[in-house]
Amino acid sequence: MGQVLSDRTRERQRLEAQKAQVLIQLDRLKQAPIKPLAPKAASGIANLPTPSFLEEEAEIDRKQVALQQVEQDWNRQQRKIDLLQGFNSSDLPPSTLPHEQEKLRQRERDVKQAKAELELSRAKLDRAKENYQYRQYEHSLEISKRSIDLERQQQEYQRQLQEHEQQERDRVFQLAQVNVQLQNLETQLTNLSIVKSAYNAKVQRVKWKGQNNQILTVELTLIVGDLRNTPRSKQASSNDSDDPKPETPPFQSSNPQR
Repeated sequence: MGQVLSDRTRERQRLEAQKAQVLIQLDRLKQAPIKPLAPKAASGIANLPTPSFLEEEAEIDRKQVALQQVEQDWNRQQRKIDLLQGFNSSDLPPSTLPHEQEKLRQRERDVKQAKAELELSRAKLDRAKENYQYRQYEHSLEISKRSIDLERQQQEYQRQLQEHEQQERDRVFQLAQVNVQLQNLETQLTNLSIVKSAYNAKVQRVKWKGQNNQILTVELTLIVGDLRNTPRSKQASSNDSDDPKPETPPFQSSNPQR
């Protein structure tokens, strides 16, 4: 009782090796792919401060006042010379008129200098305004660039998200297939269960019932009882005895593939 009557060792080893590979594949498929991280919200770009050109405008005002002052000095000097020229030359010292004319030329140089300084101040104001316009242009470019980068990051995230969803669908599909494959292997291993004797008996007859490919069907006839100490002559004579021989019905495996 309990001794092996039928077993397909090689087939069992082959199926168990396949099952081990399927279990490894199953463990790998149980690990879901990592979901991509959404892009971080970018910090906003601060607006440019309101432009202020008070310093340049104040400088222009000072230069205009200075110009007006030197122009008034030039006018007074010009009127003074006109007045001196109306006098009789004998009534004036000889150096008076040349001296006053030199002062007039100095006033003219002062007017030209004041005008140049005024134009320089105005040019500084224009340059300050141009610099602010250029800053506005750079600021708009930075906003546009930031918007393009955000859109590109969002598109890349959507692409990665779609790939992740497709990988997840493929994983679920493969997982279902591997589970079916595992169930089939377990079923085949179950069908390859070892057939053991259910009786304490000896095999009397082996009858081949048929073969389908590598599937053999065998019928065993067992003699139940301990016959180890029974002489062969007594065993043979027992056929003539009035007592019926303790023979079991033909023993067959419940597995049709045995």
